[in-house]
Amino acid sequence: MRESDDRRGPTLAALSGTDRAVSTAIGYVLTLIITTMLVSGLLFASGQFVEDEREQVVREELSTLAEQLAAGVADADRLSSGDEAGTVRVAVDLPTRVAGNAYLVEVSNESTPPDKPNRTVVTLSDTVSGVSASVTVPTAREAAPRAVSGGPLVVVVRDADGDDARELVTTTESLSPDAAAASLGHEELVYVTPSGVLTSLSPDGTKTRYDADAVTAVGPKAVDFDGDGLREIPYVTAAGHVRLVDANNRTQTVATGAKTSETTLAVGTFRGETSVFYANASDASRVYRASTANPPRRVETGGGGVAADAVAGPADYDGDAVTDLAYVESSELKYVNQSANATESTGVAVDSDGVGAPRRLTATDPAEVPVVNTNNLHIVYESGINDTLVTGGVEPAAATGVDWQGDSALEVVYVDSSTNELRVVTLSGASNAVTDGDGNRIAVDTAAGVA
Repeated sequence: MRESDDRRGPTLAALSGTDRAVSTAIGYVLTLIITTMLVSGLLFASGQFVEDEREQVVREELSTLAEQLAAGVADADRLSSGDEAGTVRVAVDLPTRVAGNAYLVEVSNESTPPDKPNRTVVTLSDTVSGVSASVTVPTAREAAPRAVSGGPLVVVVRDADGDDARELVTTTESLSPDAAAASLGHEELVYVTPSGVLTSLSPDGTKTRYDADAVTAVGPKAVDFDGDGLREIPYVTAAGHVRLVDANNRTQTVATGAKTSETTLAVGTFRGETSVFYANASDASRVYRASTANPPRRVETGGGGVAADAVAGPADYDGDAVTDLAYVESSELKYVNQSANATESTGVAVDSDGVGAPRRLTATDPAEVPVVNTNNLHIVYESGINDTLVTGGVEPAAATGVDWQGDSALEVVYVDSSTNELRVVTLSGASNAVTDGDGNRIAVDTAAGVA
């Protein structure tokens, strides 16, 4: 008997239906795979594009900062090899991060033939991505090879390796020992070079140069007005702007309309407020005060404003234990008597702007004002009593007191009228030339004098 035909398996129609189901499932899976691959490719390409763009931004920023540092290296090299050479420090204010990442600063020397100038290479590298940028600058001096963290830097010219030759050293150290002013006075002389560069000089011979254009008058570097740990130098521009600049070259304008010639600036505390004091040409040369905290305004007395050609500064001039404010008006040293709220004269004649800030020249003496009259240098104290320190040969320009010899007593620094160079004289009358760390004498712009 024949077996049933049902054992022969599925019919053709049944197989056709199964193939369609399998084909649909496979197509769906393939579509998912292809879609996933396309999306992944797009995401990868997009991510790579963003990363490439970010690296390009980082590279451009690093390149800009490298150029800034290279310019600072070149400035230090140029300043240290000119006729105003000495110990030079140049600040380069770089940010601590680029695109959110820290970066490394490397300074090296490119190999050059002996008869060719040295080439200093500055390289900045992102510590995360590894992106870097380099700038090469020709320098007369070799650079000390260095690798330091990115941020505010200082280029110092000094012997870094003990070979008796000074190198360009890039460092993160403080620009200067800028502690609070000493009780006997400030630690640095302030002057303008004959070529117009605002400069300060410390007793150890270190020079600091500042980015300040067309300086016509200066004041002492004695007060940290903005509380950033660096004392500012007040100065007047040719346009009559009163500005403050610190060792990091941060510049702030605190007033306009100041007298621009034959004048001096003062800093200190008077009537409970620390200010820069100056003669305001826009208001008949009245004495004004200003600071980073307060806008410009007149110094008033019972009789109104105070007319002045130059301002010496605050001190107790009449021995009543109350701070007064000294100034020069019509070639005479005068002061605002704070107790009487009136102006008074000391009876001392002064040449033009030949006056400096009052200082306690010794720990036991009252405040004394250095003044220049008929080319003689005097110190004035107790409302008109004066002693002569130098007879003849003194330029009618601002003078100042400073502890130049480190003996806890101040000397007076003035401008020599025959050489236009700075000299220092002790209270006993011994006088010597002021020199920098290399023994070079200091020539100055006599219009600004020394503060």
